Amino acid sequence: MYYRNANAAIIVYDISNYQSFERAQKWISELLEKANSGIILALCGNKNDLEKERKVNFEDAQKYADSIGSIFLEVSAKTNHNIDNLFEALAYKLPKIPIEKTGISMTEKKDPEPRNCSC
Repeated sequence: MYYRNANAAIIVYDISNYQSFERAQKWISELLEKANSGIILALCGNKNDLEKERKVNFEDAQKYADSIGSIFLEVSAKTNHNIDNLFEALAYKLPKIPIEKTGISMTEKKDPEPRNCSC
């Protein structure tokens, strides 16, 4: 896992596979041990479109996320449910870092007048 200098991490598990939730908890333990302090975590239960096959209880996952100070959402990559909300929640939590000036102007400029060329 690459996490050096990471400001945020999304840890995804499959709500229809309890073992994936247990593995996610191990990844989180490693992150909390080795990553930068203050890293923002998002625990994400994927495949919420498979509600009938659910093996990970929503309330248990929410309680775990709360205990580690993590964002928690259930999503469906298949149906795109809550995906935007996940990234918006992460962006909201990230520290506001000023953008360095790059010398590139982002203001609209008119294109130069076309030249007539008789080549």
